[in-house]
Amino acid sequence: MNIPIDGPMVPKSSAFYGRNILYGFEKIGEYIRQPNFQPSGGYAQLADFWVKNVVTVLADIETKMRQHGTNPRDSHFPQARYAVMELQKYVTGDDSSISSGTEAEIFRLALLWTLEELRRSEMALDGEPRDV
Repeated sequence: MNIPIDGPMVPKSSAFYGRNILYGFEKIGEYIRQPNFQPSGGYAQLADFWVKNVVTVLADIETKMRQHGTNPRDSHFPQARYAVMELQKYVTGDDSSISSGTEAEIFRLALLWTLEELRRSEMALDGEPRDV
């Protein structure tokens, strides 16, 4: 089942609300796949903006989990946090464990999957119906 992490199916109470996550992931992917990848310029700034958007979502999810008495380490949060931090280093040209565009794309897709899992956890915390 697809879990909404973007768009009108996401309630205002969600950490994902209004963040345009899917569009951001599309832009990050375009940046990663560009020929002659350069960690500078307009594409780099746009990718960094969208990665920072994900960092904000994760911070909001962590806060919500803690408010509900849930330890974020007992979820997909650590994996998402690691993936987004490495992706952020990669798009800004800092030292990262990501050494190629292929690896960056794998991190991007893994991060998207973990965000879907975190959204599922958030739905459970908020008591949202899961048959969306």
